[in-house]
Amino acid sequence: MTVTPQHVREALVQLGLEGQDVEVHSSLRAFGHLAGGPLGVIEPLLDVCSTVLMPAFHSLGRCNPPPDDRPDLNGWDYDSHPVDETDLVPFDPAAFGVDSPITVQEMGIIPATLLKQPGACRSVHPSVSWVAKGPDAPFYTHDHPADDPNIIMRRLYERRGYALLLGVTLTRCTSVHLAEELAGARTLIRWSRGADGAVRRFRESGCSGGFDNLAPHVAEHLRSARIGPCQVRCYPLAEMVPAAVEALKANPQLVICGRQGTCRCKDVAAGGPRDVRC
Repeated sequence: MTVTPQHVREALVQLGLEGQDVEVHSSLRAFGHLAGGPLGVIEPLLDVCSTVLMPAFHSLGRCNPPPDDRPDLNGWDYDSHPVDETDLVPFDPAAFGVDSPITVQEMGIIPATLLKQPGACRSVHPSVSWVAKGPDAPFYTHDHPADDPNIIMRRLYERRGYALLLGVTLTRCTSVHLAEELAGARTLIRWSRGADGAVRRFRESGCSGGFDNLAPHVAEHLRSARIGPCQVRCYPLAEMVPAAVEALKANPQLVICGRQGTCRCKDVAAGGPRDVRC
């Protein structure tokens, strides 16, 4: 079966997303043969929805922590997992935008394609940048502080937006990180080298490998559809986020991924870094 843009439009309407703002997490492979490639998803999203947001995460400038700045409960084995800084490209917030270097493997082909569409906006953050296109794209992407990685998802939540998962599960849903924060967990501290050579802190969220454990706790808010072979999940954030917060408050260990050794999710479940300077 060839999936067409019309199939995508019909599913978006079925899910009640006409005129709505959405965060979109996606797998192009999940569609099988998709007419138009990434644009076969992007164009229907922009036609049906209002403002479309996708993660455009990057690793520009990411570097090792200074020897005297290594907080506990920070999801990092400082001795065993150094960052390879051999080909480090500094992060320059003054020059960062839609034309900055991108790694498709990091962000995925669909967000990478949206990033290159005329009128797209990109938030300036040292790690968890977002791309948005639509009437309120500037509202969502302006002023993304280095110490507030979840502010864009908070804006979408307050606007009663939606999380749309195209061929992926809750393990890719960034709004669950917002739920972790609202449940009391502190975000993790990381470091970036700027164009001036200085190393600065920023914050980002933890591991999402255990987020599917939340599925039973938010199931009553799930809307689902199929687009050819692609399983589509949709959650209204106004209902899903509070349900996730309640579950995480009751059991902070719920979304630990089960990976052996140091993992970000374990320290987030324990409350996050004890040192809250940033």
